[in-house]
Amino acid sequence: MNGEFERVPAEPSLSRSRVLYAWYVTVLMSLTYLVSLIDRNLLAVALADVKGELHLSDTELGVLYGTGFALLYCVISIPIGQLADRLNRKNLIAAGLAIWTLATIATAFSHTFRSFLFFRVLVGMGEATLVPAGMSLLMNLVPKSQQARATGIFAMGGSQGQTVAFLVGGPLLTMWASAGGVGILGHHFVAWRGLFVLAGIPGLILIPLLLTIREPPRPHAETQVPIRATLRSMQVRWKTYLLHFSSFAAVATVILVLAAWALSVFVRNHGVTAATAGVGLGLISAASMPSGTFLGAWLLDRLTAKGVRGGSPLVIGSSLLLCIPPALIFGFSHSTAWAFVGYGLLLFTVAFSISPGWMGVQTVTPPENRGLAMALFVALYTVIALGLGPVIVGALSDHMFKGPGGLALAVMTSIIAVCVAGAAVAYGGRSAFIAATPGKEA
Repeated sequence: MNGEFERVPAEPSLSRSRVLYAWYVTVLMSLTYLVSLIDRNLLAVALADVKGELHLSDTELGVLYGTGFALLYCVISIPIGQLADRLNRKNLIAAGLAIWTLATIATAFSHTFRSFLFFRVLVGMGEATLVPAGMSLLMNLVPKSQQARATGIFAMGGSQGQTVAFLVGGPLLTMWASAGGVGILGHHFVAWRGLFVLAGIPGLILIPLLLTIREPPRPHAETQVPIRATLRSMQVRWKTYLLHFSSFAAVATVILVLAAWALSVFVRNHGVTAATAGVGLGLISAASMPSGTFLGAWLLDRLTAKGVRGGSPLVIGSSLLLCIPPALIFGFSHSTAWAFVGYGLLLFTVAFSISPGWMGVQTVTPPENRGLAMALFVALYTVIALGLGPVIVGALSDHMFKGPGGLALAVMTSIIAVCVAGAAVAYGGRSAFIAATPGKEA
């Protein structure tokens, strides 16, 4: 055998109560991720209203949605990742949830670009705690044979956050705008500001639920190492990390560009209301993202069970190439129905890569370094995908693709470019991924 196809040894069985508890924590992490993505994506629903009231350009909107959020998110991810390897992870996540929830509510009181940007930065700071600490928890709790599926369920919370933001936020925005605003706790808010206040309530409910989690023992606690030693350990596999991180950045860019601009494409280029677009996108997201995420996770588990190594980059590269035809449908179609079809197929195919992307980091990283490695992973794909993707689309719309249909063409062009580049990186990095994989894991 050359190492690509080897049988994976059976793992010891866990008690039913431990397995059920592991899935309880998985669902709770997924719900927390759902709330974080609602708070993050609500701006996409309200872009037109924020643009009009604050007199912003598309480029500035891209900065608010992407770059502003990504700024502190990426800077703080590295120390957060180190803390996830050392401190109580449920407390870390609960503290982050409190920060981003309060910052989301505070966004409703923004009256300038700078104040809005400040609160978006704080939202990013809070949300930076979730993925590194949450993944570290799941890897301690979930049986190895089911970890890809657990990762998929965790990630599905994020995809459903976007769904809820569109499905609920769009109609609420339209209804409250028609009513001249909304009263909350004795205060009157214009429609988009009311959305941000309302979005903070689920987070406040989740905080006490997170505190019910029992911090699991760390089998590697005695061997925790300083950050410099961890980085030196990762440096040995630098090529593997760079290529895997970069290929997944393409995946994240597709998802986040659609999250930022898809609703605006249907409002501007297809003449539908924010409510209609929100409901349509929400229903499509509710069907396509979870099914695609679960299918990708199931496929990776199957590849692992069959002893196929390098499954993560293999699935990622294939997923990205499959995104190109629906991107063309979405960008070129003059039919609203076909544009919705293209959007749904795009989300379905790109979602194959979510679990393989996250699991790939765990596969090539020793347990004592996984929190920091995951934080670096999240930081890199966030700064590329969220920090650059939405603002580049905004700039293309402002300066290159002008006139009717320009925003859709800007979105399509950006997506196809990153899909081609990401697939090439994923396939090209598979041999390095296999070489860096310890033992017989996939």
